[in-house]
Amino acid sequence: MSKKKMPSTIEKRLFAIEEKLESGLREMAESIRAVKLRQARTEMALARLLFLCGALAKAVIDFWVSGGPATP
Repeated sequence: MSKKKMPSTIEKRLFAIEEKLESGLREMAESIRAVKLRQARTEMALARLLFLCGALAKAVIDFWVSGGPATP
């Protein structure tokens, strides 16, 4: 008859450490995904802002080139 070997204290500790490492890695991966998502949203917002600034600059230049407001 084979006798089942009980896990030693060291094996139990190693298993617990392994579980904590896996959990920590999962949390880090989730955190990295969240940061990348925020970064992408920020980049999109900055792109929109840059577009609006360009449109405003064009409107100001067009207004200036045309000689200002039309006088009735």
